[in-house]
Amino acid sequence: MEYEYDAAMEASYQISFLKSFKRQIDDCYFSFIIVDAVFDRVAQLHEFWSYAMSKGFQASIPSHTLLVLNVICKGIS
Repeated sequence: MEYEYDAAMEASYQISFLKSFKRQIDDCYFSFIIVDAVFDRVAQLHEFWSYAMSKGFQASIPSHTLLVLNVICKGIS
């Protein structure tokens, strides 16, 4: 079976990913979680970040990602 990306399903993929992330946190599966994902909107990242922080996790973002977010937030292309 080969994975085929379906752009029409992107919203469903994102919702499923966030639910899975929340379940891992709520069920205390791990003491730390690494999320390796591309967030094309700051709002998507914020959903993960804020949920993790609200449950006592310390959220960190690699410095190269922060640079990209800084440029996006300033509207520089």
